[in-house]
Amino acid sequence: MILTITHKCFIVTGVITAVLHSKARPLTEGPKGLGGWILLLFISQCFSLYSNFSSIYHYVETINFTWIFSNVFSIALNCFLLWAMIKRKVYFPWSKIWLLGINVIYSVHFLLTIDARYKFVICAKVLSIFISAIWAFYLYHSKRVKNTFVNY
Repeated sequence: MILTITHKCFIVTGVITAVLHSKARPLTEGPKGLGGWILLLFISQCFSLYSNFSSIYHYVETINFTWIFSNVFSIALNCFLLWAMIKRKVYFPWSKIWLLGINVIYSVHFLLTIDARYKFVICAKVLSIFISAIWAFYLYHSKRVKNTFVNY
């Protein structure tokens, strides 16, 4: 429970920091708009939102308030990120990178504390770390991301 609350506090801090330190820059050459890989990121955000909505029903049924709070927070964060993506807010890339970084930290902590018998869960967490690293790299280096969210 404490890790979940700490995890959420880090996310809020990162999103606030990203919003406060974002700056618009002049437009550069290259693609822009919600297309290409950004569209895939948008679809994955929608699936993540759906997943949180579907899992909250399970936790309400079992009356697990810690996970209910965690999922409600995740739903709010996913709605914020989807809104920032649709409105092409300048702070979206850094907010998403921060969230991906927290996901990596949480996954590494989980891997260090899990029993080695759960190989499927270990593979899923390693894959999560790998995918988070790829998306963070893309959001940091992509010209399309810069032209869509950072440059006007």
